[in-house]
Amino acid sequence: MLGTLGDLTFTVSSNRIFTYKDLSIKSSVRMAQHDSLQTKPTLEFIGEGLDELQVKLDLRIEDKVNPYSEFLKFKEKMTKGEELTFFIGDKKIGKFVIADIGHSYRRIDNKGNVLAMDLDLNLKEVAPKPKAETKVVKADKKEVGKKVAQNLVKKAVTKKPVAAAMLMPLKPIADVTQKYLGIKPPRIIRPKRKGGRRK
Repeated sequence: MLGTLGDLTFTVSSNRIFTYKDLSIKSSVRMAQHDSLQTKPTLEFIGEGLDELQVKLDLRIEDKVNPYSEFLKFKEKMTKGEELTFFIGDKKIGKFVIADIGHSYRRIDNKGNVLAMDLDLNLKEVAPKPKAETKVVKADKKEVGKKVAQNLVKKAVTKKPVAAAMLMPLKPIADVTQKYLGIKPPRIIRPKRKGGRRK
């Protein structure tokens, strides 16, 4: 096995010859050019560019390959934007998409069947997406305190002061509301016992 492009296998055997006759890989970097008056422009390195592959295939019916059918397979993968992992032997080159295809018919029989065809594939690298950075947002103590105080005041202001007094202590409410809101919490009236104190 010479290599693979997605689910397509390049191979040379007695049963089938399906391989590329030319392969070139182009790597690049991205540079920003800043013009300046009466001096040469300066360059700023931005980062790596996308790798590009150029693959040329010679497809012939004598190699037990249907040239037109193979062309349609490549075209379908291109129109779908399918990401194809490219291997040379067992060495992974990367993930690519087919950017464009050039094809030429070299031999056609009297029934219109394509007997030999040249394909020129131009592929562009699919770079992995950068990982999103998680930002830790520190909470403002004063804002948190104000929200807690407002919630406490809302709970304290109720039509049933007896229930409010039984559910929550008074001192924490007063401390928090005075500290963060600058107001005193509403007075909660405790009910008097019927019959007075026991003797």
